[in-house]
Amino acid sequence: MVYVSRFFVPASSGISAGDLEVGKVVRLNEKGTPVDYLVVNQGIPEDSPLYDASCEGTWLLRKDIREMGPFNSGGGNALPGSSILSTMSGYIKDYDLPVQAAIKTVKVPYCVWNGSATVNSGENGLQCRVFPISGYEIGLNNSLSSYLPIDGAKLSYFIDGDGADARSKRIAKFNMTNEFYWTRSPSNANNVGNWYISVDGGYGNSYSYNSYGIRSALILPYDFQFTKKEVSA
Repeated sequence: MVYVSRFFVPASSGISAGDLEVGKVVRLNEKGTPVDYLVVNQGIPEDSPLYDASCEGTWLLRKDIREMGPFNSGGGNALPGSSILSTMSGYIKDYDLPVQAAIKTVKVPYCVWNGSATVNSGENGLQCRVFPISGYEIGLNNSLSSYLPIDGAKLSYFIDGDGADARSKRIAKFNMTNEFYWTRSPSNANNVGNWYISVDGGYGNSYSYNSYGIRSALILPYDFQFTKKEVSA
């Protein structure tokens, strides 16, 4: 199979990632099959100092859940070295080669484990390319629970809080059915629990070895070119 890099598509025939409105749906091939991704943010979320310049770009979140699995099969709730991060790293090879090359290496803010509220952020964030979204990024906040770490800032697509509109934005499906999925946020109350989004877009936390949905996010540079067929009308 011959891959043609989108970087050689004339600007007039393509759409730059940075020109896409938040809420647009784009299609990325996974093992050759088109899959919908939501444009959930452009730039640094809320210009928060929790992110360094690596997170500047077009944020994409898989519209639905790719598979079910544990946050960490070993039981701990730390993001570094977790099962979910390893699983997501394995997804990169499934994208078309131009997408593989374009996905940014970023440093996302993350909360350390063992019941601590400490967040490593900015240049001390966790280096990765594909990652789970955090509770704060998806519209949760610690007014809902003091055990939710401030490990990010809300992405533009989402709505703060636990109202009906906020919940509806967070719902994701697996095999056409609403399903639970993991965030990257650990519970500050212990070293074994992580926050999840529930079937109705609500939230809760559970043991990290339980099997919930895996829904991946990534960031593309603004100048990445999509073909018109890859962008929803």
